[in-house]
Amino acid sequence: MSYTENDFSEFNACYMVSSEFPEEAVYRIPSELLCAIDNGNEAFFSGLKTSFPKLYQVLTAECSRIQLLESVSIGIGLNDFGKECKSYWWGLKCGQKLITAGIPLINPSEATITDYLKAYLSCLPAGFDCFYEKMDSLAVAAGIGPYGYDLPSSFSDWREIKNFCEDHEQDLSGAKFMYDKLPGSDLRVFIQCSNSDLIVCDLTGQHRGLFYVKGGDFKNYHLINDPLKALDAYFAGAVKGESPSIL
Repeated sequence: MSYTENDFSEFNACYMVSSEFPEEAVYRIPSELLCAIDNGNEAFFSGLKTSFPKLYQVLTAECSRIQLLESVSIGIGLNDFGKECKSYWWGLKCGQKLITAGIPLINPSEATITDYLKAYLSCLPAGFDCFYEKMDSLAVAAGIGPYGYDLPSSFSDWREIKNFCEDHEQDLSGAKFMYDKLPGSDLRVFIQCSNSDLIVCDLTGQHRGLFYVKGGDFKNYHLINDPLKALDAYFAGAVKGESPSIL
């Protein structure tokens, strides 16, 4: 049985436990994750507890219960024009802020996804893999859906910084400056912050750590010292609607 609460009135339906999931959602969610939300926030976010204790505390003590959110739209593509299309995300609320988490397409234990993940996870500091187990992203939502700001994004959204500059009509000299300072790198936008700051990583793994880019100016970047501690505080504040500082 589904229901729509006032807290999630922007969605067509929401579901608290897997026994209520519609057939289409059951078909799409990987079998290993089908019951992921059944035991509530503490169980779902348990992987964050060690590396990101402040974020874990906010998500488990200051937010609504995590649910499966359903949004219905009308297709505009050649194959689905005029058809009803349903999309699903994990989601919860902290006050009026919607926090969404993408649902992985494949079971985490499957070899194909494990090999795919290694290239991305190996370039991140130890501890960040917890964002890519029961979810494939986390965001303070910018609208309805898994896209937003201030939290680790899906691997598919790790834009190359030169492409990020082009998309935002920025001078490419800033990106060139950072590439020159970090030779041989494949720099990607790991986190886009709501205040235009960026967190960047090197997908090649040659230049270890996470880089803080102030105001999206790639000429103004710094290596983040103790990224787990710094970003745990930042993530927790962002979820609560505060304006925390990364450095």
